[in-house]
Amino acid sequence: FLVLLGIGDLQKVVLIAVGVFPPILLNTIDGVRSVEQLHLDTASAYQIPRVNRIVQVILPSAAPKIFAGLRISLSVAIILMVISELFAATDGIGFRITQAARNFAYVELWSGIVVLGLLGIALNAALGVLETRVLRWSRQ
Repeated sequence: FLVLLGIGDLQKVVLIAVGVFPPILLNTIDGVRSVEQLHLDTASAYQIPRVNRIVQVILPSAAPKIFAGLRISLSVAIILMVISELFAATDGIGFRITQAARNFAYVELWSGIVVLGLLGIALNAALGVLETRVLRWSRQ
């Protein structure tokens, strides 16, 4: 990615996008495959149009596994963000941590690590709230 896209923000965004795509895709495929055949047969019997069948039957059934993929991808995205900033970057949390380690500034080093931890906790909590609201029906 460094050779193809340089050291700008585009390289970081593309790296993260490529890294988070497979968990979301694989969990979505698994979720769609796990839709009960009875639900699909019932939708066919009622002659529900294909678009409505996807939106009203398949997507809600696959949503728990899609959110599992999103949760995994969130962790991967944070890791890839830091990794992309460790090498050939001029700003960002990973860059600051690397600079602090090179300069033996341990307070700045650990503060960067704590900020990453807090960022991960906050994003995970936000995704948890969204998941609870979207999948309220599945928790009953």
